Amino acid sequence: MFESRRARHFLAYFVCAVQPVTIIGGTQPIPRKMLTLDYTAMAKKIGLSVDTIRFYERSCLLAEPPRTPGGYRKYGESDVETLAFIRRVHGLGFTLREVRELLDLRRSRLRPCAPVRGRLEKKVSEVHLKLADLRKLERELRTALRNCNREMRERSAHCPLLAESGQRKLEAT
Repeated sequence: MFESRRARHFLAYFVCAVQPVTIIGGTQPIPRKMLTLDYTAMAKKIGLSVDTIRFYERSCLLAEPPRTPGGYRKYGESDVETLAFIRRVHGLGFTLREVRELLDLRRSRLRPCAPVRGRLEKKVSEVHLKLADLRKLERELRTALRNCNREMRERSAHCPLLAESGQRKLEAT
């Protein structure tokens, strides 16, 4: 639909920009709790890099904060809470799309547990599949290591892994 990178960036900016933002120094009340943190202070408090915070803003996970008359962004406690939540669920293996969905659920008044439970069950099953793949990989690595150790005891100059043809791998699958 959108061919160019610029068009996609504009669309992302437009979608994010629909969220209400208050300008500091105006006559409007400031909706966020105690706007006192800049990028650096926010990054230190939450344990994220400034680039990560900017990335979350561009990805519409974190609303663009109000700015000072000098153009500096100011974050409040609600932003700290949101970033902590994003960091936590992203650390649990949720994709950015899934994080966005969880944020939407978090923002709803009902905060239903059933959809979250379903997502968690799906993540657990994905982890089980990854663990099975990792166990298979570990077995293959241990076999290659045993073969290598056997060849070294025999003082052979030929590494079995390097000498192995791709046919054996294809036959195993």
